[in-house]
Amino acid sequence: MVLANCNYTFEVGQGTRIDYNFTNLERQLMDRFLFSKSIITGIPEERLNPAVRSQICAEIRMKPAADLWESLDKLDIAISFLKSVGSDPDSSLSDFITNTLKIDNPFSSPKAQQSSRCKHTMSLWMTLALERAKEIAKNNRKAFEGISENFKKNLTEEQRKVIFEFINSLPIEQIDTLVEVIFECIVFKVDVPQDDEEEELFSKVSFHDTLIGYMDTCPYEEDKQLDETLKEVIDLIPSDDQFGVVTCQSVEFWHLVQKINLDKQKRKH
Repeated sequence: MVLANCNYTFEVGQGTRIDYNFTNLERQLMDRFLFSKSIITGIPEERLNPAVRSQICAEIRMKPAADLWESLDKLDIAISFLKSVGSDPDSSLSDFITNTLKIDNPFSSPKAQQSSRCKHTMSLWMTLALERAKEIAKNNRKAFEGISENFKKNLTEEQRKVIFEFINSLPIEQIDTLVEVIFECIVFKVDVPQDDEEEELFSKVSFHDTLIGYMDTCPYEEDKQLDETLKEVIDLIPSDDQFGVVTCQSVEFWHLVQKINLDKQKRKH
């Protein structure tokens, strides 16, 4: 990150001079360690094709978990540089990492190396981060380790029963998409630093409304995935009665939906 925000100049008799862009570095440090986001404002971001993402995920699952963690670390470095120097949105992300950053074998997935463009950086980061969260949850550990405890409140047994009934009735494809959208919402909308009063108020908002709000401000340039069918599914999330899911329960809600998703996939096979 530091290297991405320094400029080298050479003056005769003076030697090499290094100037740091402290303003940009401060912004990126806040983004990396406070926001933990992959948003790259200088490059219009698009989602990877669903078929491509599916193949990337399939390839990742055949590799050791350590490879996934390593790929995310390398992608984080690339994001830091792309925020500073930018790149042609349609240029190869793998080439940028390999040739510009001199990092070999950036991704364990051959499909990710072949198909990802710089405009897909955020989508690829989200794809890898979601796979990591699923892997963590599968091992009975909690994802979203760094998020405020205000958003990790437990669901009641009654809520869990209601959620199970409507989620379990959905096709696997819809559940999988819902898992992804809930994850994105938590990362991009819920896990945003706020003062204590704002966070307390936000935590009491219906999670249905929080999800709809995320969909209306989704950071992708063109998002054909978040369609009316998905909105209809989100409208099934309890919001107005004693079973209503609130934003302070968003992390537990994701874990429950993902568990139902995983169990249903196991039964299918």
